[in-house]
Amino acid sequence: MMNEIKSKGTTAKNSSAFLKAATTTLLHTISESEKSSYVAHINNYLGGDEFLNKYLPINPLTNDLFEIAKDGIQLLADLNLRKTPQLVELVSDSKDMEELMSLSPEKILLRWMNFHLKKTGYKKIVTNFSSDVKGAEAYAHLLNVLAPEFTNPPTLAVKNPFERAKLVLEHADKMGCKRYLTARDIVEGSPNLNLAFVAHIFQHRNGLPTQTKQSSLLETLPGDNQDSREETAFSLWINSFGNSTYINDVFEDVRNGWVLLETLDKVSPAIVNWKIANKPPIRMPFKKLRTVTKS
Repeated sequence: MMNEIKSKGTTAKNSSAFLKAATTTLLHTISESEKSSYVAHINNYLGGDEFLNKYLPINPLTNDLFEIAKDGIQLLADLNLRKTPQLVELVSDSKDMEELMSLSPEKILLRWMNFHLKKTGYKKIVTNFSSDVKGAEAYAHLLNVLAPEFTNPPTLAVKNPFERAKLVLEHADKMGCKRYLTARDIVEGSPNLNLAFVAHIFQHRNGLPTQTKQSSLLETLPGDNQDSREETAFSLWINSFGNSTYINDVFEDVRNGWVLLETLDKVSPAIVNWKIANKPPIRMPFKKLRTVTKS
């Protein structure tokens, strides 16, 4: 959230320039007033949660908010085959593995979750962390597979989704998982909080064997290097804005320029002149260049 993008340019010479501002020096940051508002909301909304006592209240005069947020970012950043080679259990061949490597962290978690739910006989496919987990049934089945020693039969027998959600959170607490959400967040289908919850469950106990039968597939993984780590960091940052295109390959997926314009518009609202932007699909290569530089 505290990243900076700086690009020094000259004053626009005509009205067709994409960047409406006189200069193109951009700063992506959060003002003190915005930070204070976020902190006040978090302290007010979650202040009574006994499981968050060691984190709350957050002091708005410090950067504790950003330090706490790092946990959630790291949870998603670690969702890849290099960090967790056991994920290879989710694939059957090299083609499947290539597909898995191209998936976003959210999609990987969904695939992992359905992998375990299939073992329980759960009939539905979870496709999102909102409406598909509202009833908390999927969570109950998932935790029963991952931590059967804490299984509580009434969890699946109870009819009230809110009560079931509370039992699910009790199960997670016994596993030693941090509480990122409340029972209300589950039944209301809060996507970001549910995503963080599942990511932490995965990190704490993913239920995948350490000695995988698919180890030969791991030999086809490209080597890790500084460039790939930086590419991952840029991809995560761009994707954090919720643009229309999800970035898997930071070089290929931005070639038409559209997602770069969307990112610029999120960083500095109203700076992009959308009236003269060329919306994909763009067949002529020079128009892709013009989309970002001039048009």
